[in-house]
Amino acid sequence: MKKMLRIAAALAALLAMTNFIGCKNDDDDDGDVAVTEVKITSTVTEVKVGETITLTAEVLPADATNKTVTWTSSDATVATVKEGVVTGVKAGEATITASAGGKNATVKVTVKVAATSGGETTTIAVTEVKITSTVKEVTAGETITLTAEVSPADATDKTVTWSSSDTAIATVDSTGKVTGVAAGTATITAKAGEKTDAVDVTVKAAAAPSTKVLDVVYDLTKGLPSDFPTKADTVVSADWAAPTAAPETNDITWTWVATSTRKVKNNGGLQVSNGSSAEDMITLSADSDFTVTVTYKFAGAYAADKVRCITVGDKSDSMASDTDRTKEYTLTTTAAKTATIAMNGMKLLKVETKAAN
Repeated sequence: MKKMLRIAAALAALLAMTNFIGCKNDDDDDGDVAVTEVKITSTVTEVKVGETITLTAEVLPADATNKTVTWTSSDATVATVKEGVVTGVKAGEATITASAGGKNATVKVTVKVAATSGGETTTIAVTEVKITSTVKEVTAGETITLTAEVSPADATDKTVTWSSSDTAIATVDSTGKVTGVAAGTATITAKAGEKTDAVDVTVKAAAAPSTKVLDVVYDLTKGLPSDFPTKADTVVSADWAAPTAAPETNDITWTWVATSTRKVKNNGGLQVSNGSSAEDMITLSADSDFTVTVTYKFAGAYAADKVRCITVGDKSDSMASDTDRTKEYTLTTTAAKTATIAMNGMKLLKVETKAAN
């Protein structure tokens, strides 16, 4: 009987201990505060290759029990992240994720190329090439130069190569200089990197070369031009019976203007006598522009009261007290189809004409 009582007492004590443990208040739990939200607060989301930016994250609520943030990258070949520090690896985009207490926040980071610390530049691709020249017409045998603009301005290789669709019409060299070959149209292409731009260049036929004979030398020490005109008030001395100054075939026309009675004589060149202070004029004319060069000497001795001068187009010369009468002089001018030689007290030795370029 006593044994039974001892067992019952032990069971009662055990039951009392169980009730004590089971009745513990729930308010006595460990007190953890769960994370409700994660926010990435950084505004800088662009980084260059080889450089870094630091992202920051905010965990809510402020009294969350575990506010530890872990960071991951969607593409570690573009950008890596450790403790919020993002390193650009290569150009592209990667999504960076911040996680805390089962909550996540993401941001897209753009990686751009940049110069490395070693000074070697990472390749910056050409995005556009544009031919900027406005002149797109050329005459066969002549040239124009095209120019091209490459974007971006800091592209690694901005070299432009040029090509023509038809070199029988137009050729183009490495500098963009286009040479017209024959009448027609050719497409000129500029290429930089993998980008191209093209423009049509029209080539016009060259003007037919002039058949006029304008390159003539009149040697006035030998005689007058075959077409040298005379007037009633102009006398040609007998010592110039044979007009051998220039070829018979040419397209320069001579006109002699004498202001009063003149005698044209051979004095080792064309010289006018019986003159006064008035000037005598020879006009040369042609159907197109030409240059004229006159070789001459001063015919008489210097005198203060006498004018000895010559004008060839817009060029002129006159005798001074120290002028060397034995010396030959020249004047050259370009004529717009007409050139006038005005002279007084002069001796013309040679008149040379050439077609203007």
